[in-house]
Amino acid sequence: MVEPSASCNNADDGGFLEARLEAQFEASLHPEFRDRHIITPASASGDMFVSRTDIRGLFALPFADLGSSVWTELLIEAFPEFEGWRIEDMLLGLVAHSHAFREQCLRQRSTKVQTAFIEFWAGAGVLTKEHIRLGWTCSRFDRAYSNSHDCSIGVGLRSWVDELRRVSKGGYIWCGTQCSSFLQMCVSTSGRRRSNGFYGDESRKFVREGNRQMKVLSLLFVVASLLNVDVVLEQPSQSVLPHMQPLRLAMDFAGAMKTTTWLGEYGGISPKPIQLWHTASKFRALARRRRRGIQHGSRLVTRLPGNKFRGNPKALKLSQVYPCEFAVAVSILATTQDGTPRAGAPRGSRKRRMTPG
Repeated sequence: MVEPSASCNNADDGGFLEARLEAQFEASLHPEFRDRHIITPASASGDMFVSRTDIRGLFALPFADLGSSVWTELLIEAFPEFEGWRIEDMLLGLVAHSHAFREQCLRQRSTKVQTAFIEFWAGAGVLTKEHIRLGWTCSRFDRAYSNSHDCSIGVGLRSWVDELRRVSKGGYIWCGTQCSSFLQMCVSTSGRRRSNGFYGDESRKFVREGNRQMKVLSLLFVVASLLNVDVVLEQPSQSVLPHMQPLRLAMDFAGAMKTTTWLGEYGGISPKPIQLWHTASKFRALARRRRRGIQHGSRLVTRLPGNKFRGNPKALKLSQVYPCEFAVAVSILATTQDGTPRAGAPRGSRKRRMTPG
């Protein structure tokens, strides 16, 4: 990479330098990708330049080496044809494919439809169902549905990334990863501590599976950000997942912000505080404070002497399903722009006023 010299002190020199940097980036691309001009349509060239700039900026951040190693391994597992490519080329190839698909959708609206919302680790798919009710084109993924939905294997991860590449610009994805191994109350079993980067005791299967989800989630954040697709990550308030690398790097790159809310305030069976990490500021409106004196049906955990906890298995299982009121709030808010109903928003979205609690 060429560093700016002292002589580059005016607009003309700066523009010339930027052109040289861009030319070097083009020349460094993998030959198999550089020759595929068809996947970089002219009308998308502006977005492609932004993505190239973003990719260079991403790998200038702290922990970028770790991210590069993790994402390279994941993408080669999902796309064996990427073997021998640099991570920058892989990401740029995914972005170019997405832009080409968007162009085709604009030209062939009757036969090609872009996805507007994906729910990853969907479980019961409550959010997906509510978005469909409002007329959204949606997808949902969870290994409970099929082995092809299992992101812990290459074929499953490929289906996830392929669907993400089909999301429309301005669409969004919701990620509700399994949380059991990331909870502080499980630290005696998981071994997740700051001293080991919260990677925990990887001799335990549930810890290894959690770490795999974290790595996949970090890749989704990066690819979605490069595609101008918003992301929401949901975790219990005590989860240490958002502190792990390279997920933290990916969230910082995507500009994720944190909002805390209580599902009990949306009709949940228990108070259950959760943290939302989102790239669109409008999701701040999901914030709710817990009201005093409100009784809920079930307690998820009981604190025991010696700073130990005992879970309520039935209540914990039920709490994994979002309350219907929460799903309605999320879907209506998704139809807005910065919290204000958009023109053409589904009927009923103007009747609810979403305000932080």
